[in-house]
Amino acid sequence: KSATAEELTTRIAAIREHSRLPVAVGFGIKTPEQAAALKHVADALVVGSALVEAMHTADVPAEAAGQFIQQLASAIRI
Repeated sequence: KSATAEELTTRIAAIREHSRLPVAVGFGIKTPEQAAALKHVADALVVGSALVEAMHTADVPAEAAGQFIQQLASAIRI
């Protein structure tokens, strides 16, 4: 299940009350839209399985990986 940006905002705020370490979010981020919704909430986004899936379903895995990463980068650019 993917958590909503609202749920993650609340949970990350609670984590930040107890730690000054950077907070990374990694479960359920599969689209550029989800990444964009979290870019001001988390310090890092982890998209490993989404990247593997994009490569697995493509005819040219390296090209699909590059396109996926470019889409995510565009979504989180500040």
